[in-house]
Amino acid sequence: MSLKPKKHSSRKAHSGSGKSISSEKPALSSPIHHLWIFRICAAVLIPLFLLGGFEVALRIIGYGYPTKFFNVEMINGERYYVPNDRFGYRFFPA
Repeated sequence: MSLKPKKHSSRKAHSGSGKSISSEKPALSSPIHHLWIFRICAAVLIPLFLLGGFEVALRIIGYGYPTKFFNVEMINGERYYVPNDRFGYRFFPA
């Protein structure tokens, strides 16, 4: 078994004037290259868009609880910062 690469002979058409005309066209890009680009984009972008869209939808409908340390509340018409009782839920789930 030989491990040497095979040599491909290029076929050339000869015109009547003795000049050789190459019948091979240069490949601009291979279909396999496009296939791998599509696979990588599909594996990365589709889940990214799905999860991002799901996150945006949940934020729009107001699902969840505030995760900031302080919440702003109005008490007697004045604005106060009060501690968030649910701040630790993200670190110590119930």
